[in-house]
Amino acid sequence: MSLPLAGLDRLIEHLRNATVESAHLSRYNAPMIGLLGVVLLPAYYFVWSDIFPQPYENLPLRLVGAALCVPLIVANHWPARLQRFFPVYWLVAMTYIFPFLFTYLLLRNDLSLIWSMSTIAGCFMMILAVYDWLLALLLTVLGALLAWLAFMLGDSTALPPGE
Repeated sequence: MSLPLAGLDRLIEHLRNATVESAHLSRYNAPMIGLLGVVLLPAYYFVWSDIFPQPYENLPLRLVGAALCVPLIVANHWPARLQRFFPVYWLVAMTYIFPFLFTYLLLRNDLSLIWSMSTIAGCFMMILAVYDWLLALLLTVLGALLAWLAFMLGDSTALPPGE
């Protein structure tokens, strides 16, 4: 096997192991993270739209994130046949909630200071949730790129402050 392919094989194996380890380490925290997501994702819609109004908010995107959190609340009680899907589900949910949602809202709010700080907090939460630095970095980049793509494919104009 050539050297670049061997390196790629090692990288894939590392990411596979990091996914399983991250899910294993997170399993006990998953119910609390799920509960916080179910409550706080919709609640912050009202914070950012009514209490501290931001130029752009999106309740349906937040509700998708909250819906992704519902299975996490009962993650320790999933049927045995579904347990093997937990590592992938965990990473998909964390990627949507933290880098994707926060980056999309950052872009739609014209890179505002509050959304810059919120996105940094989301990246920090991603690192805490995923544990492995390389996996967290790759998922953060993936989530941010998907957010940018959604921003560009949708109405890619950021709303001016105050509108």
